Amino acid sequence: MKQKTREDLIFRSVRMAADGLLDLIVPSEELQDHIVCYGDRKEYVYLGPDEQIQPIHINWITDEAKGRQLPYASAFMSSKPATGINHKEYGVTSEGVCIFMDVALKNI
Repeated sequence: MKQKTREDLIFRSVRMAADGLLDLIVPSEELQDHIVCYGDRKEYVYLGPDEQIQPIHINWITDEAKGRQLPYASAFMSSKPATGINHKEYGVTSEGVCIFMDVALKNI
């Protein structure tokens, strides 16, 4: 697979996943009747980027959340290039969290 095609496929997949999640969190009128809610409490969802997520994806997801008027759109996804803390730079990755927890639990 050509690199450009692979990148396009990843970006398209990211957009589709984010769109689907946002459809559930802030549904349009046409989707509202098709969503089943089993509680009366508002649920909050926050995303953190995975290894293949690039700054352009993070910006797109955050902009899409703002466009859909998600009340906490600017906090919807962490590690934003201009305003967030870069997870990889500071070691806040899945592995980093596991190592932190291991050390913390050993010192209790």
